[in-house]
Amino acid sequence: LTPLQGAPPKHDVEYTVPLPNDVLLGRGKTTCAHEGNRQFLELVSTKKETYVSSTKKHKKVIAKALVQQVKDMGGRFLQKSPLTGMWLVVDDGLARDKTSRALRDGAPAIRKNLEQKNEAAQALFALTGTNE
Repeated sequence: LTPLQGAPPKHDVEYTVPLPNDVLLGRGKTTCAHEGNRQFLELVSTKKETYVSSTKKHKKVIAKALVQQVKDMGGRFLQKSPLTGMWLVVDDGLARDKTSRALRDGAPAIRKNLEQKNEAAQALFALTGTNE
């Protein structure tokens, strides 16, 4: 069996129980219904427009800042071990990957909405001669 991606070496594995501010990696009802995941998705939603219109370098900064914000609120990023069924604390790299995926979710629709806003603002500017 291969080691769990992003998990620390076997002798340093930290098994834990999810707490309300933790973000659970994975899919399904358990993760979607978890309070920490709902809070996480609210945080992510406040940064999506900025993220999709940012450079690759700035996208990494945004994801890293969101991971830190979760940690500052007492949260951790946890993944269930397929071997034991217990929750593991994952490293920051895997937490940033999870965050980046969440930020990209719905990106085409967000880009389209931003383009429409930009086109409307340009049309208004052309009609009024102002940028208000």
